Amino acid sequence: MAKSLRAKSSHKAKRFRRHNLEYQSVVDKRAERITEKAIENYIKNQIKLARQNGDTTSTDEELKSQFEVKAADLYKKKVAEKDTDGDLNMDDATDKQDEDNKDNKEDVKVSTSGWRDARHLNYRRAKKEKSSKKKGSFMKF
Repeated sequence: MAKSLRAKSSHKAKRFRRHNLEYQSVVDKRAERITEKAIENYIKNQIKLARQNGDTTSTDEELKSQFEVKAADLYKKKVAEKDTDGDLNMDDATDKQDEDNKDNKEDVKVSTSGWRDARHLNYRRAKKEKSSKKKGSFMKF
């Protein structure tokens, strides 16, 4: 649907969202809130599961710090971790993944031009080839 008329309105909406900075800041804040809530729910559920499985030795804070790292990896979000000095460091698990993805994307180039694999396009292509092969009432040998 890259170049279809049906996708035209959604492309216009995306273009508006990208260029309207006021709107984009609201969208970013909303996405941030949703991610925070999802991480909190994930941590709560993991602590509850750990308690049900019989982990009574560790405290809630230890479990929370343990599951925060997993949640950050899961949601690809920056998590503030304390150093031994007490300073806060921002640990971004996605930096390494982004570098790996950039290397992979540079190696493989996907062509988007030409015929697509949809059935209606295959039908059109076959019809076009069939009509181009017909030359008239006589045949060449």
